[in-house]
Amino acid sequence: MPEISVIIVTYNNEDEIESCVGSIPEFVNGSENELVIIDNNSQDKTYEILKALRFPYLKIIKNESNLGYTKAVNQGIRY
Repeated sequence: MPEISVIIVTYNNEDEIESCVGSIPEFVNGSENELVIIDNNSQDKTYEILKALRFPYLKIIKNESNLGYTKAVNQGIRY
């Protein structure tokens, strides 16, 4: 079980998502921590950008519909 889990919910953020994830590696460092990103069925290239990132601590969950912020955060917590 990770010591720290950072959960980010995103929807259509292709312009910001890479810099957002890139700002976290110093905080989420090593196998003890994780970054969970819930993509709420983005219609732009957000998911493709996330899939191209190669961080060992990154877990991406792609929803088939936009569940809204609260449900997506709870989904990340359950993960």
